[in-house]
Amino acid sequence: EIVPTHKRLIVPDLDITQSPAFGYRYLMYSPNDALRRPLGRRWKLGNSRSIQHSHSWYHILPPEKYGDHPEYYAEVSGKRRVPKEGEDSGWQVCTSNPDVIRIFAETAIQYFRDNPKRNMFSISPNDGTHFCECANCRALDVEVIPEGANNAGMPVLTDRILTFYNAVARLVAKECPDKYLGAYLYSSYQKPPKRVKDIEPNLVLFRTMNSAWNCVTPERWEHDCKKVTAWGDLLKTGNYLYEIYYWPKQALCLPEPNLDLVVRRTRYWYDHGVDGAMCYAWPTWESGGPSAYVLAKLMWDPTRD
Repeated sequence: EIVPTHKRLIVPDLDITQSPAFGYRYLMYSPNDALRRPLGRRWKLGNSRSIQHSHSWYHILPPEKYGDHPEYYAEVSGKRRVPKEGEDSGWQVCTSNPDVIRIFAETAIQYFRDNPKRNMFSISPNDGTHFCECANCRALDVEVIPEGANNAGMPVLTDRILTFYNAVARLVAKECPDKYLGAYLYSSYQKPPKRVKDIEPNLVLFRTMNSAWNCVTPERWEHDCKKVTAWGDLLKTGNYLYEIYYWPKQALCLPEPNLDLVVRRTRYWYDHGVDGAMCYAWPTWESGGPSAYVLAKLMWDPTRD
């Protein structure tokens, strides 16, 4: 830091009030984690309430605690897949099991009791696939992913996952009516639902964009714009995004000057009711420092030049 010394500082009359356009402004994986530290505060990153939405099922139903209940875990190819201890991705739970719903709700309630200043708890699925194939879970699926898309031929899981989210949320609301559950709309469960018509008011859902993989074509831009607007009024308690602007393997770890994309997307979010976003930042200042800076500024005020 270089701070010039002044013997006198003259401040004129002023009356300034500022508030951010986006209530949630988080850039993760920045160089040396700088944006969690004072630099992030100078850039006015932050959030207006405690936020949690990370992959969490491995925390809530760990095999070392519940491994003797294989019925709690996903049935895959006719067998219940109980994960190994310490395995944090690539496995899921049986979301139609009433005991699983109860355990998730009790875990969230206990978290809020232990952390009264926190107002959100994550119930997002683990990263990866291997979702349950039992008859009760499959009965909640409505359609399959079309050819040409990721995981083509697999069922669209949105109705199933929302049914589970809603069931947990209703139990939590009875004990903690002023608290929220954060959860992803991700991978095979990010399309709008067909059957589920309402989302519990204590659910805060985060939709994934992942433009680092597919931001180069006009068709993809149109597709992602539809993802922003497709959920309409279903998202009552917040319209949040989880965006990845830079992925080292995809960019070959090279600088990626996608500043124009950052500007267009951030303004599009603002114009279409998005309330906040968590974005992967650029892992080095050389790979995209200007983009990170502009993104932070526009999330505070999208009208800036």
